[in-house]
Amino acid sequence: MVIALVSPSTALLSSIYYNVYQFLANSRLNNNNIKFRYIKAFGEITAENLLKLKIFFEYEPDKQKQRSLRKMVDEHKQRARDLEQTRLKEAQADQL
Repeated sequence: MVIALVSPSTALLSSIYYNVYQFLANSRLNNNNIKFRYIKAFGEITAENLLKLKIFFEYEPDKQKQRSLRKMVDEHKQRARDLEQTRLKEAQADQL
């Protein structure tokens, strides 16, 4: 009887713990992805900019600034994609 109560309770608590751990890990990885894409988009990083990123995401999380950085990175990615498509179309037009 005791085993029938303890086993599901242990499984439930373990599942909840793992889900919380996975959520936090995914959030951290997503933030690291945005930081990496920001650095890649703007070509270089200084110690000041790196510290600023760490502050925005880790030390003093600021959701508004995080959204702003995500928006900047996404806009840069879209511009790069558009430029690449334009370059490919020009190359195809030159071939014809």
